[in-house]
Amino acid sequence: HNLQLRIAENGMQSATLSRDELLTTKLPQLSFEGSAIYAPSSNHFGYDPAISNGGQFSGQIVARQSVYDGGIRNIRANQIGVDIDLRAKEYRLAERDLRYAVKQAFIDVLRSGEEIQLEAESVSQLTDYLEKVKQLSGGGNASYTDLLKTKVQLSNAEISYEKSRESYSLAKYTLAELLGGTIDTAFIAVGTLNDSSSTPVDSLLQAVPDSATNLDLSLAALSIQHHQLEVELTQQELSPTVSVVGDAGLLTSIDNLRVPYAERAGILGYSVGILLEVPFFNWGATNLRVQQKQRTVSDLRFQ
Repeated sequence: HNLQLRIAENGMQSATLSRDELLTTKLPQLSFEGSAIYAPSSNHFGYDPAISNGGQFSGQIVARQSVYDGGIRNIRANQIGVDIDLRAKEYRLAERDLRYAVKQAFIDVLRSGEEIQLEAESVSQLTDYLEKVKQLSGGGNASYTDLLKTKVQLSNAEISYEKSRESYSLAKYTLAELLGGTIDTAFIAVGTLNDSSSTPVDSLLQAVPDSATNLDLSLAALSIQHHQLEVELTQQELSPTVSVVGDAGLLTSIDNLRVPYAERAGILGYSVGILLEVPFFNWGATNLRVQQKQRTVSDLRFQ
């Protein structure tokens, strides 16, 4: 029920959905395009009537299939693969941190619970001792200083007892919060604080300087790899793209509609073609974005 694990799980699912989305871009993309354009002309004003035909009406189903995109799709697929691995490790990291936090909170509950017992026993013993000192003082066998010192000790023990109760309540609240859901401290922690050095250590908790086995270093390496691919994606913005384009539907001019129906040219048909797009100048915007992303990669390496 812990919310951090739910967030990590959503991150894994989001990365998987991104991969599925990318796969759909390999398929032809269909869309409907409709337009109504009016282009009046006269002897001295207006577009060339041979070109504008007074305007046009269209309603077409357009299909576009990417043939070459400069390798953008492959780079994006690699990046999503890194993201999926990254999210999976983030989930394992969240599990590791949560396991550690729950163990720590549970130990704090047990420790503070034992402290309450010890402090309560101390208060009880000092209370009994104070009564004895009062009796001895009344018989002249104890000084007023001894009586005052015992009262101070009892007062300090009572303060420590109240602090241990506060620590116990806080520890239970912390543990209940980690468990997720409605925070409820109506539970009893049962266990022992004996030495547990013989207990096998979880491999996820071992910090070794190897990015292949240490989750934190592995996450850092994957994050760098993700942003390096982002640099490559940005660099490919200036690559040419080739697409096959086709459409089918209605396309006619206003002048054609003015002609009697029997003499009117056909308005239903289709067309196919190849579209080549070559971006060649955008005032250096692509280069500036590349430099920004390179700075991000540099920052990640420093971190």
